[in-house]
Amino acid sequence: MTFNRWYCQFIPMLAVAGMVLLGAISPAIAQPNPNGQLPVFELGEPYLLLIRDPVVQRELKLSDEQQQALDAFNETLDGPLLSTRNQPNEQANKAATEMIAQSRAKLATILMPDQQTRLLEIERWVQGLRSLLRPDVSERLSLSDKQQEQIREIIDDYVKQTNGIKEKVSSGEPLGPLEKQNSELQVRTQKTLQKLLKPEQRKQWLAMLGKPLDSKSLGKVRFKAPELLGDGPWVNSRPLTMEGLRGKVVALHFFTFGCINCIHNYQAYHNWEKQFAGKDVVLLGIHTPEVSNEHDVEMLKKKMSENNFAFPVLVDNESQNWNAWGNSMWPTVYLIDKQGDVRYWWTGELNWEGQTGEKQFAKHIEELLAE
Repeated sequence: MTFNRWYCQFIPMLAVAGMVLLGAISPAIAQPNPNGQLPVFELGEPYLLLIRDPVVQRELKLSDEQQQALDAFNETLDGPLLSTRNQPNEQANKAATEMIAQSRAKLATILMPDQQTRLLEIERWVQGLRSLLRPDVSERLSLSDKQQEQIREIIDDYVKQTNGIKEKVSSGEPLGPLEKQNSELQVRTQKTLQKLLKPEQRKQWLAMLGKPLDSKSLGKVRFKAPELLGDGPWVNSRPLTMEGLRGKVVALHFFTFGCINCIHNYQAYHNWEKQFAGKDVVLLGIHTPEVSNEHDVEMLKKKMSENNFAFPVLVDNESQNWNAWGNSMWPTVYLIDKQGDVRYWWTGELNWEGQTGEKQFAKHIEELLAE
């Protein structure tokens, strides 16, 4: 999977005793982060998420000084990391490779040797069976060229088949048969790969993975919300800044007035306005046009008035904010906490075909208010 698809459709993956297991398939599989948890097990290169994961940081037993240094460093990469999400694959992968190299070098100055060793174990453990393709692992296990080629072919075929299952889920096929197919594929792949390894290689490999973590809690990472860009204009408001909105919960949504999916979200925004009236909640729109006539600011104002919207909207005609966020779909809703950290997001219609995004996000807003 290419790096800039880490936010896309996924089947949650769990690693148990060093083996990669697929979790149950969910109808909400197309949602990348509705519960504040990203699919770290799905990534070929999970390093940039792991170093900001609170579960991993606790496991490393960071001192206060180390924690502060790591948090400050991660924040410098928040913007670049988010912006890769809508970049072409080659560009995104190049940027990710550079950020990973930069991060490894920086953490070598922050972590003690035993902490670096533990972080490496966690990284391999999260990669699971795919860690067999890592140069450090294949060298340590003395994998032959033939073994490495066979492992790569098996994993490539596994990814191809799981992608096919994901497409079927997204198209609305019944989950029961697909869950069974998914489970059988997982078991076959594990058994096939294990047969390729000699007993001593299997033993060494499991030792290199170290002890497992609480996989159910991994992926609850945060990103500092990008500052709002451009000169506007603004509709229904003076110019706002993310810095100036600290202390409030922000429901930020990208939309464009000609998008039917965006229009289907309008009632949810009205409901939130009523539900959280008088509370420290700001509903903030960023209007990024999709087609030429949607650049018309006067038409935007008319549409806002027709739909009785009083919330502030930043006109993003040059897509500066769209690209800063790495956004790729109309509509997308982000929830930002009082500290300015992005905690949840939902792509597409909130209530699409029985999904419950509106209710879920109302609950998340209540949780963020209570923090």
